[in-house]
Amino acid sequence: MANPRKSPYIWVTWLAKVMSGDATCHWQGWFQSHNQLTEKQSGDFDSAGWVMSHTKMLTEFKDKLIEEGYIPLIEQSINYKIPNSNIEIAGKPDCVIEEGDDVTIYDCKTGKESPTHQVQVMLYMYLLSKNKFSEKQIKGIVMYKDKEIEILDLPEDFEENFNFFVNILSSLKSPMKNPGSSCRFCSITKNDCPERED
Repeated sequence: MANPRKSPYIWVTWLAKVMSGDATCHWQGWFQSHNQLTEKQSGDFDSAGWVMSHTKMLTEFKDKLIEEGYIPLIEQSINYKIPNSNIEIAGKPDCVIEEGDDVTIYDCKTGKESPTHQVQVMLYMYLLSKNKFSEKQIKGIVMYKDKEIEILDLPEDFEENFNFFVNILSSLKSPMKNPGSSCRFCSITKNDCPERED
């Protein structure tokens, strides 16, 4: 069984999946925000293969940036406390480059293109604008093996949407479970979610 957290801790990838509609079961993100999993559901996803592909892609990109004279910040943690609350948002963008007044966030993706990836980078942009890069011009780039998607600005209603979904995941009241085909992508076991469909 999972261990309860002292206060809500929301990982960027959980929030991105909920905000983009990729996770139709908001309970999944809510549960992980309120509990630390002690066991994870195994699935057919090749996590070792993904880690190797991702690490190779990021290492090649980092080496290219260094050759070009940049000093990339690789997988630096972001921890942002929501003002006047005990809620913490955390994440780890693959690469951040600071050049004068400009900051570029790069996130490497080895799989298929997904709106969740863009939302994830937008979240990094938003969180960094609230922290050490508050005076900088921030843009984001989602990098796939064969293309890049550049995000120059956040949507006008981004902060409103951010607050809405953070409130869902941090609320004391849990959202309704929505078991179904997406359970196969969920790491929460039947011990913590008996309604899980395998």
